Amino acid sequence: MKSRFPVWIISHAGFSVTPKDKKVLAAPQEESNAQKIEDVYGLNGQIEHKIAFLRAHVPKDVKLILIGHSVGTYMTLHVMKRVPELPVAHAFLLFPTIERMSESPNGKFATPFLCQFRYLLYATSYLLFKPCPEVIKSFIIQKLMGQMNIKLELPLTDILQPFCLANAAYLGSQEMVQIVKRDDDIIKEF
Repeated sequence: MKSRFPVWIISHAGFSVTPKDKKVLAAPQEESNAQKIEDVYGLNGQIEHKIAFLRAHVPKDVKLILIGHSVGTYMTLHVMKRVPELPVAHAFLLFPTIERMSESPNGKFATPFLCQFRYLLYATSYLLFKPCPEVIKSFIIQKLMGQMNIKLELPLTDILQPFCLANAAYLGSQEMVQIVKRDDDIIKEF
């Protein structure tokens, strides 16, 4: 007997360019108590974005297996905490970043750029990448990913869009400031 399982992959809001006829998040029409997510590109807004997606698109009777990677593990834990009625069968936390992000070696390097020089990063990315043709963006990404031994299966040129870079830097700055102390209560609960 063959089994089929639905798979939903939820990206971070603002990490790709949304088609002009779409919204970053559209609450289901039948959910009258749906609220507009404030600051959808920030850390709290990203968590609410995931919750809204699950409520809007996943049938209530489907048991969920949640998989989070890096800061997605932090978001996964907070989704489960905020919506305990979600039918989560299991959660996998891959390479979790759930504490002291700004104290890590990468965090010590990235925090000043993300927190103090973020607007300079925005302006630089706009000047460098806005006029840049897609072919050149693809070449840059392939070279960077090739140096990290990452094989590209999908085109990732959106990540070099100034809008997407700005959102990634904004989320990163909030991660450095807000993800400080590990929440042992959430971990014990799940």
